[in-house]
Amino acid sequence: MLGGFGDMTTLRFILAVGFAFVITGCRSPNAATSFGQSIWGDFGDTKTWLADYKQVFLVCVYEDGWEDQGPHKYSLHHFKGTVVRTFSGDWKATDRVAFVHGVDAPARTETNAFAGSLLFLFTNQRTNTEFGVDAGEFLSYDSRTERQWELVFFSER
Repeated sequence: MLGGFGDMTTLRFILAVGFAFVITGCRSPNAATSFGQSIWGDFGDTKTWLADYKQVFLVCVYEDGWEDQGPHKYSLHHFKGTVVRTFSGDWKATDRVAFVHGVDAPARTETNAFAGSLLFLFTNQRTNTEFGVDAGEFLSYDSRTERQWELVFFSER
């Protein structure tokens, strides 16, 4: 008798099953199948949408404020921040970034309401001066989106 097993066939069977579990359990799931849905659709749709931008990164806002340009003009919401993480492009962690977003509404009076917030930015700009972003070119941080972007940008590595 072999260590409590009745025969060698049982031992081979247990080893084969164990080996099968190890092989299947150690595989990484396919990025496209584990992706789920994003606000842009499935893995392929999201990858295509993000490929339109040269610079995709995460920024921590340290200052923001509003500029009233007068009646019948966009109010400008100015942001300053520090790059936290780059998914694509030339921006590096700790780089300073300044961007502005035009809003078709009266300027708000509060300042630094977004200070400390994390925002994803998508742009084709790489500049030391303030640049404009349109609606849809920045997004509040959430961990699910970050994980999806890791799959999109790092699945080929």
